[in-house]
Amino acid sequence: MRLIAFLLFALCVKSVSVSGQSVNYEKIDSIYSELGKNKALKERGDLFYELSKTYSDVYPDSTIKYALKSLAIYSKTGEQEATIIDLNYRLGVAYLDLNLEKSHYFIKQSLAQSRAIKDDRMKSMNYLAYAAYLSLIHISEPTR
Repeated sequence: MRLIAFLLFALCVKSVSVSGQSVNYEKIDSIYSELGKNKALKERGDLFYELSKTYSDVYPDSTIKYALKSLAIYSKTGEQEATIIDLNYRLGVAYLDLNLEKSHYFIKQSLAQSRAIKDDRMKSMNYLAYAAYLSLIHISEPTR
């Protein structure tokens, strides 16, 4: 059952890396150019958020790097809850292949936050990510 949940997750979630996907380097160059300018803290957070979204299809390590920078800035500026939920979700998915404990932490954060503001779309996405996490835990457990 968990394997089926994971397969559904892989098919439904855009964040799962698929062979042949490409990164929009033109957009990334444009964002880096904007970051080079003297920007206000909130604007820098927004640019890091855009980088995390742009990299999320192919490079989970870059997604993590820029999502964490964005979260750090947003914790100082008081960003909208929906953006924080999305960043936690992106981090949870990006960490699925790299660190299951961190993946679990960020998925749980995003799920709790989406429940609090009654965001059913993000709640559904988090349940799918959590199902993938549980599937990976089950697969990685030694057979007894």
